[in-house]
Parts: sequence; structure tokens; C-alpha cells
Amino acid sequence: MLSPLVWYAALCVGPAAAFALLERGARAWTGADPIRRPGVSAPPAPVVRPPRPIELLADDLGRLRDELARLRRSGGYARRHHMLAAALAYDDALRDCCRALDVPVEMTSAPLDPVERLRLEAELEAAGLTW
Repeated sequence: MLSPLVWYAALCVGPAAAFALLERGARAWTGADPIRRPGVSAPPAPVVRPPRPIELLADDLGRLRDELARLRRSGGYARRHHMLAAALAYDDALRDCCRALDVPVEMTSAPLDPVERLRLEAELEAAGLTW
């Protein structure tokens, strides 16, 4: 047997839930736009950033290379985690430089293998980029 409090809650919430479902069903059936709540605006349009200058990208590569070298020498806490984060950031900066200089590169989210990383670094140096 359900307690009177549960019955009271069901009687209070039930009709509101039923009307909400009916309204959603009617809107879906008629193809009406969803209700806009007062004070809530439409989601903002995505921001398209202009490409960064190659000089800044090269500076990023240099900083990240130095950070990787520092992490290799250190024995600090969570070294492996920091090495992976720095390597992923370095790979992203390397891909950004490749895109800026029209060097072909695979767009994967996984870290680059060392051979691919070395190939991209050599191609960027051949294109005249120093960092």
C-alpha cells in the first residue's frame, strides 16, 4: 500500500507531466518551433578565429620542444602524464605549422609516432621554418 504522501505527490505532478507530454507531442506533430523561454537567446554562432601567424606557431613549437626536453630530464611527480600532455600539444603545434605552410599531414587525434614527427619536422625545416 502506498503512503498518502506518495499519492499526493502523484496527484500534484501527474497532471503537469501529462500536459507537458501532450504539448511536446502536439508540437512534434504540427512541426511547430520549440518554445523560446523569455530571456534566453538563441545559441551564439560559432566563432571563426583567423589563422595565427607562422612566427607565433614557430614560437609555440620552440617552447613545447623545450618543455619536452625539461620533462625528459626531470623526475617530477606525474612525469608520464605531463610528458604525454606536452607531446600532444607539440603534435598539435606541429600540425598547425604544417597546415600554415601547406605541408601534407594526416589529421589524427592520436599522438604522432616518432618517425612521423621527425618527418614533419624535416619537412618544416626544408620549407624554411626554424624554431
